[in-house]
Amino acid sequence: MSIPASTNEPLALVVDDTPELRLMFGAVLRQAGFRVITLEDGDRVVEEALRLQPALICLDVVMPSVCGLDVCEQLHSTAGTMDIPVLVMSVRATPQDRANAELAGAAGYLVKPVHPADLSQRARALLKHASV
Repeated sequence: MSIPASTNEPLALVVDDTPELRLMFGAVLRQAGFRVITLEDGDRVVEEALRLQPALICLDVVMPSVCGLDVCEQLHSTAGTMDIPVLVMSVRATPQDRANAELAGAAGYLVKPVHPADLSQRARALLKHASV
């Protein structure tokens, strides 16, 4: 994981266990004006979020080492990360899945496969809402 040079661009932390999706989500967010750092699992998300203070976290739900909703709950209940908007992305698409993400503290929910325009639009909206 390399840390992008500091600029005025907001930082997005992308967490997904699928390499192709990390690349695609990263590319979409870069085009939307974000600097991007990726992680392949949820084990270090809270630690990295505390250290990096991203403007947005894009978080997969189904990962081998930890459930993304558990990570979201940790982020939402940790001083220093509780105000960072978390955009959950998952193949799970039921109303209950969305409700569970909301209860965990997610600011948004996208169903995979995620259309690039939806990710870009939602990320910008969350960033704008967080800065108000």
